[in-house]
Amino acid sequence: MHQPDNNLSHTDGRLALMRLLTPPEVRPECGHFFPAHLPVPRRWEWVVPFLLTWALAAAGVAALTGWDWPGATVAGVVVIHAVVFAGSAVALSVAHSMAGTVTVHLLLALLGWLAWCGGGWMKTAALSAAGFWAANGLAWLWLRLRESVRGSVILFCALHLLPVAAGMYGGAGWALAAVAVLGLLFTGSTFLHGAYLFGAPVRRFPTAKREVCLTIDDGPCADTPEVLALLAERGQRAVFFLIGDRARERPEQVQRIVAAGHVVGNHTQTHPAHWFWSYAPGPLRREMVRCQETLEHLTGNRPQLFRAPVGFYNPFCHAVAAEQQLTCAGWRGHSRDGVCGDVDRVLSRLRQGLQPGSILLIHQGLPHSLAVLQRLLEMLEREGWTLTIPDAWDQALQR
Repeated sequence: MHQPDNNLSHTDGRLALMRLLTPPEVRPECGHFFPAHLPVPRRWEWVVPFLLTWALAAAGVAALTGWDWPGATVAGVVVIHAVVFAGSAVALSVAHSMAGTVTVHLLLALLGWLAWCGGGWMKTAALSAAGFWAANGLAWLWLRLRESVRGSVILFCALHLLPVAAGMYGGAGWALAAVAVLGLLFTGSTFLHGAYLFGAPVRRFPTAKREVCLTIDDGPCADTPEVLALLAERGQRAVFFLIGDRARERPEQVQRIVAAGHVVGNHTQTHPAHWFWSYAPGPLRREMVRCQETLEHLTGNRPQLFRAPVGFYNPFCHAVAAEQQLTCAGWRGHSRDGVCGDVDRVLSRLRQGLQPGSILLIHQGLPHSLAVLQRLLEMLEREGWTLTIPDAWDQALQR
């Protein structure tokens, strides 16, 4: 079963230590016994939080007993287990999802207070742990807020108050610096594909096999019948991200895409490539909803996938997509065929993105689109790659 990255296996919530903000393949979580809807972290991500927790436990033991750091460090292991078991006991005995989390954090706060009072290296351990906990708490808050439209607006407005505060307390120079940093933050995270500050577009699906997913943007177009014929010739399937206005002009081609077993995705109603990145929640929602309605009317199914024009996801885009129950799709292999007509160069770029589970992107409707698709299919077959579609993305066809 192939699932996209945002559907990785879930943790049972009993083993998780806090960890810093990580790439979208493994989302952050905050605290022991956090509600079980986040993936299990990769092995190396446990190292720093475990060492900090161990240091905090050892510092608390040293502050209470007066032992030196070797003895306190050994005893810290016992303390960590005691804290974990205490949280588990509370979680099992109290019918509240956050009871275990609260228990563990209160006990860790008590250890931190003891370590702070102990001074010396114990105080350093308390400060380090507190900083780490605070960073994870802020990361958790950021993630929760950015998942809703209202929360993303709050974040957007709150961040724009930073230059004002910097100007009030630090003068014009600090205000200008804050504006520059904020501008880079927003523009970089919007225009840089793969940035995950505002959300995480799915760029791959987990698999160890030599298989990839092909996505085709900007249809339906005059060449759609030829595109379908090339795919059918080799028995391959793809995801077509369709523009609502074009779909309304060529309804028979949309129906042919679906009848051939391909998956249809939302690529906005009008494809405002030059301005989509600047849209507020209202215009974003209008583009997505109108395209949803158009494609549902033509196919009988509501698309489950969304791709922003040019792949520009601004601070509000992911939240609006989630509101419409759409999964944002990105790519790992981009041909840049929209700005380059050299087929050899296009194929070279696609080859660079070939990894197990990669999502590839090409366009239709360009003078060289058919040549790119034909050469790509030949290259994949020659090099032993198989085209597939993640199972979760097939749900629209099964409804």
